[in-house]
Amino acid sequence: MAWDGGYGRGLDGGLPRSPRTTAATVEVEGFYFHGFETIVLAERLEPSGLADGPLWPRGAMLWIEGNGIPRDIYDQMHSQDMIGPVERYGKLRVVGRFKYGDRYGHGGGFDAQIVSEQVTLLPWTPPSSNIGPDIG
Repeated sequence: MAWDGGYGRGLDGGLPRSPRTTAATVEVEGFYFHGFETIVLAERLEPSGLADGPLWPRGAMLWIEGNGIPRDIYDQMHSQDMIGPVERYGKLRVVGRFKYGDRYGHGGGFDAQIVSEQVTLLPWTPPSSNIGPDIG
């Protein structure tokens, strides 16, 4: 299921109903980005504007908590080195436990998170030129 309403849909087809939901299992597709103090699933990737070429997460974002994604999937991701350490990114489908209504992630900078239970790497090729509107 693609991004919908900001955070995806519950596996029963409905959006998590309560702002204090802590036990909803959801399936969501988005763009994984792992960089300095950032491990998120984002709605899209866009040129950062900070340097020529690197991509940066934009739109609705979920912090990815716990073990994140399996190492074999992480190792297949695209990489870039904008501010260090090397950032990894790619398109994923994640099934996991959705939480929102609190502050999550580094410095509490995110209002929702997913604790991944199943992760699938989806085919996606970054643009050869990061000039233009949204990528995704």
